[in-house]
Amino acid sequence: MKKSVKARVLALAVASVFLCGALTVAAVMGSPYETLKNAVLDALAYENVTVETQAVVTINGEFYDRQKTFSVYGDDSYLNYDFDKDGNPDGYFYRSKTLTINRSYVGADGTQWYDAYIHPDFDYYYPNSFVLTTEDRNSARVRFMELAVDALVGDLKNNITMSSNGGTRLIQGTLTESQVPELAKAGIDVLVEESSSREYYNEDDPFDIPIKSLTINYLHGEAEVDPQGNLLSLDFYAKATVVDILGETKVFEFDCEVRFSSIGATEAVCPVPGAKQLLTTDYMKAKCGSGFGTVYFTLNEDGSINAGSVTTTYPGETERTYK
Repeated sequence: MKKSVKARVLALAVASVFLCGALTVAAVMGSPYETLKNAVLDALAYENVTVETQAVVTINGEFYDRQKTFSVYGDDSYLNYDFDKDGNPDGYFYRSKTLTINRSYVGADGTQWYDAYIHPDFDYYYPNSFVLTTEDRNSARVRFMELAVDALVGDLKNNITMSSNGGTRLIQGTLTESQVPELAKAGIDVLVEESSSREYYNEDDPFDIPIKSLTINYLHGEAEVDPQGNLLSLDFYAKATVVDILGETKVFEFDCEVRFSSIGATEAVCPVPGAKQLLTTDYMKAKCGSGFGTVYFTLNEDGSINAGSVTTTYPGETERTYK
């Protein structure tokens, strides 16, 4: 559980840096400013899209962690693959209007168990857009965010180069320590002040130790936009120096990338062959007397459900061994 919470905190930190960087890159584009800004915001509201993300974190030049995902947003289903810090597949999560499947538990003998939640046909299953809904994209909140970014960046719009290859535009922007806007510095000071006031923290987690100072050393972003204005890729690199309350100085580096593909044409396919046909409300009624509930199962070599393994009892309750 500790590792899971830590991973979520790291993912949130990386996502925050990445999003701020993306918006900053969008705002320093000079003449292509509106095109790229709209491409970034439109990408946040992409529907029926495949999104690949990766963020690598180093501390003082040494590898610390990697967050990598592969997500498919479809009309009536969603599929997400997770990877470990070495980039190897580490499980998946699938959800449709009536079925949710997740990797659940590893037995003492190494057997991988999965769980499936069979539920009524909801009017919604899961957001089929990347971050924002279409309504969010056109909301006053997002418009306010655009204006705030404009005000934050100011004259930095000139720090940009742009080239074109076959109609696809490559836009690049760089921000050095001396170019960080005063408003951004003031915001950093607020974060530092709030962080340093915390009394309880984990000394073994560099992201949890309160800090005394935070300096943005370098930011660089690159984006590819196709002739239709679709954002195809976004890469972002950030380097910052932190002095924590223990007196230690650490240099954090974030190297993040996002890839968009099959924009407007993606459908998420259930990763377990035959699961949607087997795990129905009628099946649940026959299995446990109710049209909805959770079952646990293992897989055959071909990836399909081992019908003989299906049980309504959590495997961990019988083995008492967790992983």
